[in-house]
Amino acid sequence: MFRFFKDIAIVSRLTYVNNKSTFSATWNTYKWYLKPLKPDDSLYQWAFWKDFSFTTDPNADIQESDLLIIDWTDYSVKWIAWWEWITIKYKRLLLVKK
Repeated sequence: MFRFFKDIAIVSRLTYVNNKSTFSATWNTYKWYLKPLKPDDSLYQWAFWKDFSFTTDPNADIQESDLLIIDWTDYSVKWIAWWEWITIKYKRLLLVKK
């Protein structure tokens, strides 16, 4: 296996029960690569250390507003983009550390 596939993300999704919401683990785990964004690409210029990029399997069941737990740290999914080029396919997520 490639050495880039080293970070394991556990997906939690917002669920509603009796008009109350909470994050529940879907028990889906995805392994790939987490890296910090450059300060120029950051959403929050005053807090550039909070923005990360997570690349994963294109068939991963991850949606915007999901919560990913990677190495005991919570990240919220702000944006998802699909990438497809010849034989290379993946999903890139913009994460913000909570």
